[in-house]
Amino acid sequence: VIASASIPLIIQNYVPVNELRRDGKERYVFRAMFNGGTVMFLLGSFGLGFAMFAMLTHLPLFLTSYVGLTVVEAGFMLALIQLFSFFGRIGLGVLVDRFFRKTRVAALFFASLIAAAASTVFLLSVSSQIWVATASLAFLGFFLFGSIGIVFTVGSELFDVEHVGVASGLTYFFLALGNAFGPFVFGQVADIGGYWSAWRLYVLIAYLLSLTFLFAWLSKMKQNNLFR
Repeated sequence: VIASASIPLIIQNYVPVNELRRDGKERYVFRAMFNGGTVMFLLGSFGLGFAMFAMLTHLPLFLTSYVGLTVVEAGFMLALIQLFSFFGRIGLGVLVDRFFRKTRVAALFFASLIAAAASTVFLLSVSSQIWVATASLAFLGFFLFGSIGIVFTVGSELFDVEHVGVASGLTYFFLALGNAFGPFVFGQVADIGGYWSAWRLYVLIAYLLSLTFLFAWLSKMKQNNLFR
């Protein structure tokens, strides 16, 4: 009994308190990595990287080979996406700071849903109404490519302030993984079933992306103390 009673005193005197707290923090981060909201958000980051780089890699070739645009016109389309992504990163950042301060993942859901609708319009109009397709690419640039800033903001808040580096690195890892797989998978589908099949897959991925952010939002993600 006396030995048992002395254990707290031994721990207090010989085990640094900071080490105990640090060990608790590490276990907390490990558990948070497997939280449902974390998983959905990271899958959304993967999907965003997939969609962005599949578009950047294959859009010019598709427009010149299958739609009949010149190289200059296809280059203009690609530049339009990048231009509106610039506006999107600023514009969405302002909107999020003003209306979605506590639910930034909700903004990701709405932005990805609009982007999915824009990708549908692009697929339906690119062969017959090129100006409608051009407008849809502008929407994709603004809401899909422009949302990457929100992704990194939410990613930096996955855990507590002591683990911002881990959270940011984890977010970028899944985003970069999508960057690698997007062009490869899109190209494989295009080789097997043609570019139209690949673009149908792209639209499906865009809607699945919005669903991942919806589930992350419904998991009650909150900034700064998301999974505590």
